[in-house]
Amino acid sequence: MIKFFRKIRQQLLSKNQFRKYFKYAFGEIVLVVIGILIALQINNWNENRKLNKEEVAVLAELREDLKTTSKELKNDLKTHITGLEANIQFIQFLKFNKIPDKDIGQVFALCNRDAQAYPKTSGYKLLESKGISIITNDTFRKEISKLYQLNIKRVTERGKLNPYHDIAKVLDSYEKVHFTQTNSPYYSVYNNDIKDSIQFYKFKTVSIEKLKRDNNLLIDLEKIVSIRMSKIYAHKDAISQIKTVSEIINKELEKL
Repeated sequence: MIKFFRKIRQQLLSKNQFRKYFKYAFGEIVLVVIGILIALQINNWNENRKLNKEEVAVLAELREDLKTTSKELKNDLKTHITGLEANIQFIQFLKFNKIPDKDIGQVFALCNRDAQAYPKTSGYKLLESKGISIITNDTFRKEISKLYQLNIKRVTERGKLNPYHDIAKVLDSYEKVHFTQTNSPYYSVYNNDIKDSIQFYKFKTVSIEKLKRDNNLLIDLEKIVSIRMSKIYAHKDAISQIKTVSEIINKELEKL
């Protein structure tokens, strides 16, 4: 093709047709420029198509992660709300001798239950490896950054330096002093590793009077109420933000 155009230019020069030569040369330059622009456009289109595919893959994995995380956080939230109610009932029993609806041993067992969140983050790690700029929606980038850098961290890390953060650890010593386990079943939890249920049994109080005189237990329970409320707030906030981000993901996937 190059030889063909060169031959035409040489013929025009040999015939001293300079005007035609310059017109032809200019036309040839225009054709080359147009060809380059088309090639660049095709390259940009292919690159954008590749980026869109990557964005879709990241968003799809994020959506699945958030479904799993939201479900687990909601279950943990129920545990913390139940624990808070039990904490308050036990405090009222110790301070005002208000008898709870459930056996006092069962109430203490609920006080002692805790939940540690382990959010699924493989989708966000994939996004970080690709670069968060792969997300074309500016608002979405801000919302997803808020979710993982603020909301999720508040659930998993907030208060860890506080000695009362691990509620079960705080109350374990009181359990050993004031309660003994009975043979009456309380609840069971299915364990996938052993493919069987683990049975938990009810507690009974060793000495009600000794329990009521334990001022340290009362102080610790009141501090735990504050920890429970902080955990509940963080979980609710994260669940709400997950819902916001999930709705945006669904809209973005429809567009892509």
